[in-house]
Amino acid sequence: MTKAEACLWKYALKARMMKGYTFNRQQPVLNFIADFMCKELSLIIEVDGGYHLKEDVYIKDLERQRELELKLKP
Repeated sequence: MTKAEACLWKYALKARMMKGYTFNRQQPVLNFIADFMCKELSLIIEVDGGYHLKEDVYIKDLERQRELELKLKP
């Protein structure tokens, strides 16, 4: 877990601190691992660093997002 992920977990998502919603860390979703996920809201949160600004990584991120949105649409 990165420092940014740890801070988000500690100060916002842990122990139902977000209006009572439950978030889980490092959740498998399809063939990916989501940093944080709230099933009740159908919400996945990814905390990414500068590495994701590289063109090839950015394109893979967009493909992953598209696949998740299509397959997990409520």
